[in-house]
Amino acid sequence: MKKYLYLVVALMMVSCTDRFVMDEVAGGYTEQTPVSEVAILMEKARWGDGQAYVKLADCYRDGKGVKQDFITMLGMVSFADEYGGIGRVEDYLSALPEDSEYRLVFDAMEKFSGHKQEDGLALAEKLIAQDSPEGYTVKGIILSEQGNRDEGNRMLEHAAGQGSGFAELYLCIPGWHNGQNPDIAKLKALGDRMPIANTFLGKIFTGKDDESLKDEQLAAYYYMRADEHACLGRNGARWLLGYYRGGGHLELNEKDVERLEILAGVRAKEPEVIPHNDPSLEEAITDYLHGHWDDYLGQSKAMVYVVDTKTGRIKANVALERKGKKFTPYIDTYDQEQSIMETGSTYLALLSSGRITPKYVFDTGNGIYGEVRDHNWRHG
Repeated sequence: MKKYLYLVVALMMVSCTDRFVMDEVAGGYTEQTPVSEVAILMEKARWGDGQAYVKLADCYRDGKGVKQDFITMLGMVSFADEYGGIGRVEDYLSALPEDSEYRLVFDAMEKFSGHKQEDGLALAEKLIAQDSPEGYTVKGIILSEQGNRDEGNRMLEHAAGQGSGFAELYLCIPGWHNGQNPDIAKLKALGDRMPIANTFLGKIFTGKDDESLKDEQLAAYYYMRADEHACLGRNGARWLLGYYRGGGHLELNEKDVERLEILAGVRAKEPEVIPHNDPSLEEAITDYLHGHWDDYLGQSKAMVYVVDTKTGRIKANVALERKGKKFTPYIDTYDQEQSIMETGSTYLALLSSGRITPKYVFDTGNGIYGEVRDHNWRHG
C-alpha cells in the first residue's frame, strides 16, 4: 500500500504565502500575489533549487496560488529530496501538523501498509467526517486492495468528482502493477489540469516500463510540458538531454541546455557571486572615525554599517577598537558568511528610509531569500 503513497517517487524517481516579499529586480518592496510568487518559485525550481521545491510543496499543500493537490505536493516534496531541499520525503510528511488533512492521509496509508487495516480505515473515516475528498480516496484504495474493487472504485469516483487529483491519478493506473496498461487517454486529459500528470506520460512514452508504448517524440513533448511547471526531475532531464543530443527534435537554446544539465546532475551550479564592500567608502569611514571619535563616542569600540536601502545590501562595514590613541580593527561576533546583510542594521536602515514598516513580513526561505541570507542559512 505504501507504494501508492509514493507513486510519484516510484514513477519519476522522483511555503508559499501571500506575505510581502522583496522585488529583486526593481530593488524595492512590493506586495506580490500568491500566483506571482508561485511563478518565481517555479522558475527557481526549474534550475534545481531544492528549497523552492519545498516551498512549492507548501503551496500545493495549502492551496496558495495553485489548486490544492496531494499528489502534486508529494511530487514537489520528492523533487525537493532529489535536489537537496530536504533529507527524506517522509521527513516532510511527518512534520505536518497532526490534524492536517494530508498528514492524516499519510498516516492512514502508513497504517494500512503496516498491516493495521482497521486503523487505516478509521483515519480514512475521520477524513470523510471532515468533508475531505482524500478520505474517500484512501478508503477506496484500501477497499480495492482488500478485494472489494466495486465499492473501492465507487469511492474513488466520488473522490475524483470532489476534486481529488490523487483519486483521478489512481483511477488512471489502478492495475499497472499487475501488468495492465494505464489509461493514457485519461492521463492526457488530466495533464491539462494537473501538470505532474505530464511527468507520468513522459515516463510512459519512453518505453522503460512497456516497450510497446514507446514513442520518443511524445515522451519529449510531455516531459517538456512537465518542465514548464517544474515537474521534470533528474531522470526526465537526463532523458531529454539524451534525446536532444541524439538528434531528437527539440528547440532548446544554450540556457535551456545548461538548465537541463544542472537538473540532470551533469553540470554543477555556478557559485554565487557575493558582492564585496566598497573599500574607498570603508577607508573614508575609518578616517572620519579617527578624527571624530571623541565628538560622538564614549565607548572603546565602534561598528558602522552603510546600507543600500534599495537592495538591503551592506556597502561598507567598519569595526574599530580604540586603546588610548591607537585604533585597531575590531572583529565583531557576527558570522563571517554574512557578507551581504547584517539583519539588524539593514532592518533599521530600511525602517528609517520609510521603505518598509514594522508590519512588513519577509519570507526568507529557510534563511535564504534571493541573495540575502541569515547567519544560519547553511543549516536551513
